[in-house]
Amino acid sequence: MFKKHENSENSTPTSLRPGGANSPSLEQPSAAPSSGGSSRPAQMASIGPSIRINGDIAGNEDLVIHGQVAGSVSLPNNTLTVGNQGGVDADVSAKSVEIEGKVSGTVQAADIVRVKPSGQVKGDIAAPRVVLEDGCQFRGGIDMQEQKLAGAKAPADTKPKTNGTAPVTDKNQSSIESAAKA
Repeated sequence: MFKKHENSENSTPTSLRPGGANSPSLEQPSAAPSSGGSSRPAQMASIGPSIRINGDIAGNEDLVIHGQVAGSVSLPNNTLTVGNQGGVDADVSAKSVEIEGKVSGTVQAADIVRVKPSGQVKGDIAAPRVVLEDGCQFRGGIDMQEQKLAGAKAPADTKPKTNGTAPVTDKNQSSIESAAKA
C-alpha cells in the first residue's frame, strides 16, 4: 500500500504540485534534450522588440530579430528571421533568410531568401532560391547563382584565358595561327 500511495503522488506532474519552498517553478525548462525525432535543432535565439544592437552578430543557432540591428549578421548554417517589427541595417549572411520586417543591406543565403508580404528590402539579394511574396517591397538586384557564404573560396573564373589575344574558335583557327607566326 505504501508503494501505491507513493506512485499516485509521483503520477502528478511536478509543475502541478502545490507550491512549497522546494517545489520547482512552473517556468522551469526540461534539462534533457527532446528525443522526438525532429531534425530541426531546438536552439533558437531571439532579439526582442525593445533591443537595439550596433555591431556584428555571429552564431550557430537560428535567430529571430524583432528589434533593431545595425552592423552585420552571420549565421552560415542557420536561419535568420526578421520579424514584422524587426529592422536590420546590416549585411546578412545565413543558410536561409525570412523577412517580415525591414532590411537595408546585402542579403546572402546558401539556400533561400523569402520576403513576406509585410517585408521590405533595400539592397541586393544573392541566393539560389528567392521568393518575393505578393505585397512585399523590394529595391535592389537579385543574383540566383549558388552562393558560398563567408570563408568559402570564390568559384573559379570559367572564361578562357587569352593572354591578350582574341579567343580561338575552330572556324578561324588557321588564320589566327598564321597571324601569330608573322
